[in-house]
Amino acid sequence: MTERFAPWIAWGVCALSVAIFGLGAYLQLTASRGSGDFRQGVLSSVAFLSVSVVGAFVAARKPKNAIGWMLCGLGLSLALLYTGTDYANLALADRPGSLPFGEVVAWSTGWTWIPLPTLMVVFLPLTFPTGRLLSPRWRPFAWAGFAFLVLRVVDSTFDPANAGSGLPGHKSPIAFASPVWDPLLAFSLLCLLAGTVGALVSLTLRYRRAGGDERHQIKWFLFASCLLPLPFIFHDINLTLSNALFPIVVPALAIAIAIAIMKYRLYDIDVVINRTLVYGTLALFITAVYVAIVVGIGALIGSGGKPNLALSIIATAIVAVAFQPVRERVQKVANRLVYGKRATPYEVLSQFSERVAESYAADDVLPRMARVLADGTGAARADVWLRTGDILR
Repeated sequence: MTERFAPWIAWGVCALSVAIFGLGAYLQLTASRGSGDFRQGVLSSVAFLSVSVVGAFVAARKPKNAIGWMLCGLGLSLALLYTGTDYANLALADRPGSLPFGEVVAWSTGWTWIPLPTLMVVFLPLTFPTGRLLSPRWRPFAWAGFAFLVLRVVDSTFDPANAGSGLPGHKSPIAFASPVWDPLLAFSLLCLLAGTVGALVSLTLRYRRAGGDERHQIKWFLFASCLLPLPFIFHDINLTLSNALFPIVVPALAIAIAIAIMKYRLYDIDVVINRTLVYGTLALFITAVYVAIVVGIGALIGSGGKPNLALSIIATAIVAVAFQPVRERVQKVANRLVYGKRATPYEVLSQFSERVAESYAADDVLPRMARVLADGTGAARADVWLRTGDILR
């Protein structure tokens, strides 16, 4: 693929994803007649569409890096999955016979989801950020991911238990029963597990060997990847929250990858992680206090699930009083986790300004300044250079 045609291909794939998502939005509007389901579907489509846009943006500017093309494929797979599901439901369940090729589309939805885990947990971490494997010896893990992709497509095409969209009464016309499907499914999952473990080990080794920009790039990727399990964690706890989180974490991964590869504000990742830890912990603290007082105590006193103004006021007062001490404590813990023994940039500047304001002997000022910078940044050594005329000493 020449760099000359790469932008056309990348944005062409993005345009195809836009058209498919647009068809999905129209189908949702037809089925829901503008209800809340339609608004939720449109918001999800727009969120997932950002994956295609980010992929096209990266692929058009860095066509030799496979990461951008993977994001394009990820966005196209999301478009086919969500629009195909809506199409099959409308054609076969909600309004049978209203759309052509309903059975074919329903069959395709059984395997259009398969590229999602393959790309997100195997190929992206295995090749990030260069788009290439760490070395040729990591090829078996890439082949394991590819084997999962092929075997799951075969299983989802011919296995009666997995083929089709899962709609009652609608099965794949080419599916057939066979004792080979269960072992094949188990082997495909082992391939996915092997590819995932290999990808994580590869990314860890890449991070340990990296320096400078590449280490910061991997930090961005790891930061967004930590969000991916959230929809699955909440799936059995709160399905509504899980469905709301999925359209957030997948685009977040694509955007973090774009930031890392394009190196835009790359060095702010430590600040982003720090703030996420602080405000995420504070949100959990506020939620825990509210649930413990309003819900827990309310249940004990027999409020019957009705709002209790007094308990709400008590919970608000406790949060207001404890907020600042908790925030300071959480901030210190986050600083230690993110910066280690180093001080934050703000603490370094604060100490530096305090030392400048103090009175010292002239010969003692510069060594003290160097010591503050060395201690604050965790450097093993700090030197001070002075210009005397044209000479640096």
